[in-house]
Amino acid sequence: MQRTTSNEREREREREREREREREREQRKPRGQDSRIPERTEQGRTGSICKKSSVSPAVCREIPLLLLLLLLLLRVHSLRASVHSTTSHRCAP
Repeated sequence: MQRTTSNEREREREREREREREREREQRKPRGQDSRIPERTEQGRTGSICKKSSVSPAVCREIPLLLLLLLLLLRVHSLRASVHSTTSHRCAP
């Protein structure tokens, strides 16, 4: 008898969780917009690219950071090159 009531309680909890998830999904949907536009995912814009390729989702999340790092390195390199070209080199007498 106790087992059935605990199973029923567990089923009821699961139903309540599912209702809560459904409410959250409904709240996230954009209102008054075209429903054909796909919802934006947590992965952002790289999500669709990762689904089409064989790249893992973890790598896809790192791509924007790697691009920023590359741009930063290029910027630092160009600044160092410009400073190097403008400095006067003194030769020993």
